[in-house]
Amino acid sequence: MSPEQTGRTTFQPDHRTDLYSLGITFFVVLTQTMPFAYSTPMEIVHNVLNRKIPTVHQVRSDVPEVLSMIIEKLTNKSIAPFLLGQYDIASVFTLPSGCYGRRREIELISAIIRRTAHHYGMGSQSSPPISEDVDRLLMQCTPGEKLEYADGSIKRIHGSPFGHPNITARARRPTEMIAIYGNSGVGKSLLIRNIQQVAREYGYIAIAKFDIRQPTPYGCILRCLSIFLKNILAEPAAEIDRFAHMLKEQLGPQAMMQLPTLLLDNVPELRTILDDPKLQKPDIDSEMNGSETKMRFHAAFIEIFQVMVNSKFVTLFLEDLHQADEASIELLQSLIAAKLNFLVIITYRKDGLSSFASRFINNQNSVVNYVKIGPLEPVALMELVRAAMHRHKEIDNVLLMPLVDFIHKMTKGNPFYACQLLVALEKKGFIYFTWEQSRWEYSLEDIEKALHHELGEVSENIDTEFLVGRLKDLPPDGRNFLKWASFVGNNFSFETVRRLMMDCETDLPNNDEGGETDADGELSPPLSTSPFRDSLLPRKRNGYDAINGLQSALQQGFIQAVSNDEFRFTHDRYSQAAMMLAKPEKRDMFHLKIAEYFMNHPNIDTFWVADHLKAAIHLIKQEDYKSKQRAMLIKAGNKAYHSGAHHLAFSYYEAAEVLLTPIPWTDGPDSNYQETLHLYTRLAEISWFMGYERTHQLINTVLKNAKSAIDRAAAYRIQHRYLWALEGRQEEATILLECLHELGTRDLVLDVTDEQLRTVYESTREKVLEVGLENIIQLPICENRMIRTRLAILEELCLWAYWKNRIKSILCIAARSLLKTLNHGNSPSTGVGFVFFGIAATQLFKAYEFGQRLGEVGVALCDKFGDNSESARARYLYGAFLCMWKYRYRDPIPIFRQAVKQALLGGDRIYSTYSHINIVINMLFNGENMSDVLREAKICLEDVKRYNSSLDTVLLVNSVLRAVLALQGKTYLTEEGLLDDKEFHEADFLKEMNEHGMETTSPMFCYQTMKLALLTLYGYDEAAVRLGEKYINSTEMQPSTRHVYIMRTCYCLAMLRLLHKNSNDHTGSYITQIHAYRSKLKEYASHFPANLHVISCLIDAELSSLTSDMQKTEHLYNMALELAQKGCWNMCTGMVYEFAGEYYKRKGANHVGNMLLEKAVRVYRHTACFGKAKQLERLHQDCLPQGTFVETENQSMQTDPITNQAHSSSNPPAKPALSELTFIDPNIDSSIDGVAATPEESLLTLDVVDLATILKSSQVISSEMNFELLMKQMLGIILENSGAESGVIIIKENSSFLIMGEGSQTKGCEIFKSPKLLSEEADSIVTRVAHYAIHAQESLFIADIQKDPRFFDSAAIAKSVICTPITHKSAIVGCIYIEGAVGSLTSRHEGVLRLLSQQIGISVTNALLFKSIQKVTYANVKMIENQKAALEEARKSKEAALRAMKLKADFLANMSHELRTPFSGFYGMISLLSETSLDAEQLDIVHTAKESCEMLLRIIDDLLNFSKLEAGKVVLDLGPLVVGEVIADTIEILSSLAARKGLELAYIVDRDVPKTIIGDSSRLRQILTNLLGNAIKFTHEGGVVIKCRLDDEPADDPSLLRLKFEVVDTGIGIRPDQQRLLFEPFSQVDGSTTRMYGGTGLGLSICLQLVRLMMGTVGVESTPDEGSNFWFVVNVQKMKKPQEVDGNRPSRAALLSKHKFLMATYHDPTYNMLKSLLPEFQVKRTVDVQHAIAQALQEKHEILLLDIPAIPNSFIEHQLRTVDDDPECELHIVLLYTPATEGHKIAAEATKSISDRRGRLVKMAKPARRAKLLRTLEQLLDQPKTSPSPMQLTSNRMSDYFKADELKWFKQKAVLIAEDNMVAQKLLRKQLEKMGFIVESANNGEEAVQLWQQRSPQHFCIGFFDHHMPKCDGVEATKRIRALERENNIERLPIVALTADVQSSARDMCVNAGMDGYLTKPLIHKELASILREFCPQVTLPSSNAAVRGNDESVASQSG
Repeated sequence: MSPEQTGRTTFQPDHRTDLYSLGITFFVVLTQTMPFAYSTPMEIVHNVLNRKIPTVHQVRSDVPEVLSMIIEKLTNKSIAPFLLGQYDIASVFTLPSGCYGRRREIELISAIIRRTAHHYGMGSQSSPPISEDVDRLLMQCTPGEKLEYADGSIKRIHGSPFGHPNITARARRPTEMIAIYGNSGVGKSLLIRNIQQVAREYGYIAIAKFDIRQPTPYGCILRCLSIFLKNILAEPAAEIDRFAHMLKEQLGPQAMMQLPTLLLDNVPELRTILDDPKLQKPDIDSEMNGSETKMRFHAAFIEIFQVMVNSKFVTLFLEDLHQADEASIELLQSLIAAKLNFLVIITYRKDGLSSFASRFINNQNSVVNYVKIGPLEPVALMELVRAAMHRHKEIDNVLLMPLVDFIHKMTKGNPFYACQLLVALEKKGFIYFTWEQSRWEYSLEDIEKALHHELGEVSENIDTEFLVGRLKDLPPDGRNFLKWASFVGNNFSFETVRRLMMDCETDLPNNDEGGETDADGELSPPLSTSPFRDSLLPRKRNGYDAINGLQSALQQGFIQAVSNDEFRFTHDRYSQAAMMLAKPEKRDMFHLKIAEYFMNHPNIDTFWVADHLKAAIHLIKQEDYKSKQRAMLIKAGNKAYHSGAHHLAFSYYEAAEVLLTPIPWTDGPDSNYQETLHLYTRLAEISWFMGYERTHQLINTVLKNAKSAIDRAAAYRIQHRYLWALEGRQEEATILLECLHELGTRDLVLDVTDEQLRTVYESTREKVLEVGLENIIQLPICENRMIRTRLAILEELCLWAYWKNRIKSILCIAARSLLKTLNHGNSPSTGVGFVFFGIAATQLFKAYEFGQRLGEVGVALCDKFGDNSESARARYLYGAFLCMWKYRYRDPIPIFRQAVKQALLGGDRIYSTYSHINIVINMLFNGENMSDVLREAKICLEDVKRYNSSLDTVLLVNSVLRAVLALQGKTYLTEEGLLDDKEFHEADFLKEMNEHGMETTSPMFCYQTMKLALLTLYGYDEAAVRLGEKYINSTEMQPSTRHVYIMRTCYCLAMLRLLHKNSNDHTGSYITQIHAYRSKLKEYASHFPANLHVISCLIDAELSSLTSDMQKTEHLYNMALELAQKGCWNMCTGMVYEFAGEYYKRKGANHVGNMLLEKAVRVYRHTACFGKAKQLERLHQDCLPQGTFVETENQSMQTDPITNQAHSSSNPPAKPALSELTFIDPNIDSSIDGVAATPEESLLTLDVVDLATILKSSQVISSEMNFELLMKQMLGIILENSGAESGVIIIKENSSFLIMGEGSQTKGCEIFKSPKLLSEEADSIVTRVAHYAIHAQESLFIADIQKDPRFFDSAAIAKSVICTPITHKSAIVGCIYIEGAVGSLTSRHEGVLRLLSQQIGISVTNALLFKSIQKVTYANVKMIENQKAALEEARKSKEAALRAMKLKADFLANMSHELRTPFSGFYGMISLLSETSLDAEQLDIVHTAKESCEMLLRIIDDLLNFSKLEAGKVVLDLGPLVVGEVIADTIEILSSLAARKGLELAYIVDRDVPKTIIGDSSRLRQILTNLLGNAIKFTHEGGVVIKCRLDDEPADDPSLLRLKFEVVDTGIGIRPDQQRLLFEPFSQVDGSTTRMYGGTGLGLSICLQLVRLMMGTVGVESTPDEGSNFWFVVNVQKMKKPQEVDGNRPSRAALLSKHKFLMATYHDPTYNMLKSLLPEFQVKRTVDVQHAIAQALQEKHEILLLDIPAIPNSFIEHQLRTVDDDPECELHIVLLYTPATEGHKIAAEATKSISDRRGRLVKMAKPARRAKLLRTLEQLLDQPKTSPSPMQLTSNRMSDYFKADELKWFKQKAVLIAEDNMVAQKLLRKQLEKMGFIVESANNGEEAVQLWQQRSPQHFCIGFFDHHMPKCDGVEATKRIRALERENNIERLPIVALTADVQSSARDMCVNAGMDGYLTKPLIHKELASILREFCPQVTLPSSNAAVRGNDESVASQSG
């Protein structure tokens, strides 16, 4: 086994695999030891992967060192690939598999793969470096560009980035794509196969091929996902659990329960990973419309794929994009638009690309690298031809050039057609192998003539017609197989094609174009149109053989195997050519046959069948009944609809529409109203959202023909949405109101008075409170379909009112929805109604708490009863309008994020984008860092353009985006151009919006609110007031959103600033408005102060500043500041500082004012509002310090809120003094305004001392490699140079951060021998600060840890802290933490430490590497020592074992000879005894003894030949046998063993089993003996039954039968975990079994191999303590000619069947056995054995079959004696007994009686045999008055094997025998003399030679010589005779060897000596007869009647 063979590496197996194995073989041969010591298989794998083998000369000193070096090279794991066997010449023509002429393309694509993997952080250590030129070229390609490689050059194609034109930086990296294109056959797939390994080095790969004949939506992409998940499932359990956890976290519980069915069906691995989630919640109908299903499917897939790409680097290979379906392209577009980190490699034909596929390739969300594949150049084509013809010499280029030129001319350099042309030329003999020259040659002249004759004038173009010609050269089976397979698809199942060929071909007449048999003739009549037909097609076998067709197609290379049953065409051109074998006008019939046949098959691909139906639609239209086909099309449409493949679904629905009857809207024989309604409703819905022209007509069709209002409701909803999209915003929802009117809701009024509105509100509120808010969710599910439909329409109406901003209408509609819910129960639409009612209640009746609680209930109802879409809708509405009455404004962000995910998974793109927009808005208003807000806004804009590019969303997202850019200072910031920049002009933008009617909409209000806030913030107060005056009244009509409060607040602040300036005459008006809006804000704030109290306090402070009450003003400013800091409102904090500073400056307190303004600047900069900070600095440039802050727009800053923690939240702060407001906030360090400077910039800020310190420290650190010393030196240097009181050093080892040591100025430095985990003290300040620095990957300097809001709760004392991460190559390897007294550490120390940490990172990495090398080296030294000792011990053990094995083999061989020699005499004498005159009982005993001898002989053979059996060298000895007799023989031999244990043995042979078959009776008996012996051994009570029947699965060959044997016992049974060891050699289920029951453990292993030899299988079914069933199935041959049976036998059985029999037995198996043996008889059974005789006499039965127990009682014996004494008793009794038992004795004594009574007593041993039983019954009933003669067994004499004329020829013929053993000599003499031979014997070989010389040359007809004899053995005697024959020219004497040695070496020795035959002792009659016939020329074969008896009895005797 080599490293490539372990499956644990990324290397592909190649010739190095063989070299490694060869090297290991040489090592073992030379050293006689294994190279590695191991105890488990995994240790072998580990050693092979990680260890080198020891050198041979070190293990064995006498081996030359040069041999040792050769073996070392052979086993070197890093050997470079090299060509092997390149000059071998094969005589079989094969095409090469190399990729010729594509080196540059492979290098380019490989470089792109490596670059992409490195960019995504998935580097591979094993990957080779990227070539400099390619890498440099690739790195120049920016994200907006595309790379094209074509015609030897690389082209860069620029594409404008997706998104807003002002966005210059991407939030996410575009997906990388490689597009490989070219004509058919240029080798795109071959190129893909050659680059797979490169991608596999970096992660997972999946390869799939689009096929237009496999129409499953997303099928190709889902197969890829399935492959990826299979890879995950092959990972260790921990990795699988980690991935499963990530996936569940990503999806969420609700999404997991609602994953699309198509996704779960096609990716079953998801069920395994997600623990088989339920698909839908029970009892709830999904209300999702078609437009949402696609979104839902895409979102679910992207969520899963995102987890995948975050786990591993993923490469997607998608071939033949030109055949992709539209649904798959749309999913790919969504995947690319998500900008996930993966690589896509596609191939396509440019000329066959669809429009949607072209759009996908040209998308703006990916970097596309185009690689064009052109035809092969002549040079590359020459390499291809040379490789195919094995011509590798330089001169071959000249010799082959004419052929290459010809092929290039014919194929235009197309490699696929070039290969096809080569194969065709070889098949026709124009390319041929010359054995004389041992090379391939060609005849160009013959080639040109032949092709000109075949192709005519079009010979220059080799196209599909050429391939059709190649296919027509196949046999008919092959053509027909490929033709049917082509209609299935590029990938197909053999079983599918086989069924089609068997069951469908019969309906297609066979009349091929070329005159040969094929299926392209005239069409058969249409299928039967009867609706009652059970089968669509007749099932009869035709003349085509699928397996032959498969074999011929495989041999020709047209298809290749994918798995056991799966195959695919090796090229799609083959598939196209195979389809062309069917005539065009007949192809639709093929489609119909396929569809009709598979329509009712379970687990069939619905889309595949539906596509075939579509292709044959005009044929189906001719049928009378089309309901089944229509149902299948609708089923496929439904599946496509629910997966979002709407175009495909529409095509299926339209096809089903074509099959409708003329009157489809009534129920009839072929029509169904509900089906028609569903069909037209779906057609209308898809037509609406896909923009098809049929929408209006389809809606009207449904409204016209639907029978009920419920049936029309869906059409009304579609019509409402259709008109909404067509005509814009409808003023009135007349369609929905009309629908509700039809549904029975006629009193719904939307325009109501305020009094009526209050009545509706109060009554509804009273009803809700009466039921109880907490009880609503417990209400049952509404089962009334009418009510559920009304609720769904009411929800639709609510949404219309919401978008129209009609709050009163919302209340009326939602109230009706609530009342119906309270009265009738919940539905999926209920929850949204509750949320809408809550919104209206807060807006109209100020019921803030009640509305908020209703919103919570609504969200809970949607989670419980609705789907993802409903839940997302409810969450969005609740988060936007209700949750602020209970939670802070920052709290809804998680709610919105959950809503985004649920909306995407539910397919609701509208609420997904609105939720995302609200996330951005809340981030902005909460004062989060503007860099984060901008990043999120850009992502949001991309989502808007991808999912919901409506005017509303564009306006909203632009309002936030422009606001953030303005705050960051990236716009012009003038009063007129506040939001403008070079690429955005607000005036044009608003003009376009207003032209579309957006002027008075809510999104426009939000946009203007943002602008007003910015105008106020930047001090353009007059413009702000003018804008506010225009839109302030709109706040009364808007829902209670945050924009309303922002509008009112900023409007008030702008007016107050104008009042401070005294620049207008509107003071009174302003004051009035300010107080009015202030009171409204105060009212809102009173319900939840945390959100609005700060802005009301700020307005109060500004109002107070207009007065002279300075103390009140200061108090209000202080209160506003505290509220802003406490609530973490960063923007409000900055505004309070700014307004307070301006106030103090107006009052003359410039110092205080400047300090506050400086704080405002810091806060603005802290939140990345650089534009505002800069504006404030310019405004107060005379008082603020200049140059303090360095503006950085792209820095990444911390986003933690700035809070003042000087006071505890539980204790209200004391009133601050004026001086307290003048202090600079200590929490805001100047470092927050700094930039994460580069090392070069940091160095410039340091002085000479700092630089010297860094250089000296770096020199000391870099020179140390010892890890412990390095840690100590680093800690000492850090403490010394920083002056810190103490510090710790933390290092990452094995993914865990460990505290390696600590130090202080007083105690020095200590390095821990056992480092501590950083997480052990989770609450310590060191752990928290270190975790923060590691995760943020930034250096921290905290002036006072006790006042830092992030860590104040863990800081016990005040101190300064610095924590700097240690990095190396952008990876965190640890961190340094130091602390000291407040003020002792400065930012300078942090800068020095940050620079020093870079050198520390390098040194730590090197030291860790050195440490690991030391550990490995030490471990290797110890391992080598142990291995040497183990190898020496193993070598000695192996030598001893080999010696022992040789001794054992010699011993067994000698013992075989010594055992067989006396045994042959014993067996032979018994055989002779059986031929003497014996009575029946004596003959039975002798017969049984003889069989026992044969069984013992077979056991000896098994023990000796076990290794031969394992090597597969055993050959079956086939002959006729009777199955029942073989089983009975087996039972008979073991019956005494079973009797001793009190077990009952029986057998049952089914009547279907032929009586006589052809098989190896001895091997079959050996298997049964082993299994029966085991069953008896492990069974203590009950019994064992052997059964035989025909197997359920028929044999492939009609001349064979599959017989299934079962050995069923009632024993101890076997546990499932033990069953796997049963068939292992020398093994048993456990050690206790061996001790208790004995045995070698070989039996079942021998059985297994014998069964396999008979082409069968073996198995076991067992239940502990109940028993076991060991079964095996074998193939046997049928008798070619049935045996002739006596014609009178059936009539006798019929006559016998008229008599009455009684069977008396305790045992069911015995009774069942007798029933199976006598099926013609009606045998009555009794279990009362003791009174059976009396019952038989009473019921007048003629025969009693009495089963005598093994241990009978005396009463049975007494009854038998009584009957025997009664002369008048006519009852015949057959006594069934078990041999060698007490029952046997009683039976024998009873039958010895000489009584002359009329009835007879006969005995019969069990198991009973049918032949013997019939003969006995016949004797008893046909000869009632004479005593029955003993039953004679058919003779088995030696003379019976020959005919009379043969025996006559034997007489007086002389035979020479040579045998030194007198017993064996006597036996052989008697056997031959009984046949008439004259036998002359010799005692050794020398005497035999002398006897032969003394007689005449023709005296002896044959000789039998023993192998082993003294003086001269048989081999030597034969050599002498042969020499004399040659000298004297004497005719050859046939000599047969006799030996007890069964080894093959003995046989070979005899044959080499000149012997003609070989017989082993003891001699078997049949073998001796066979030898005599073979070597005596006058002996002819006997007739069949002599060899095989013509009835059951004779055959039974022979088989015995």
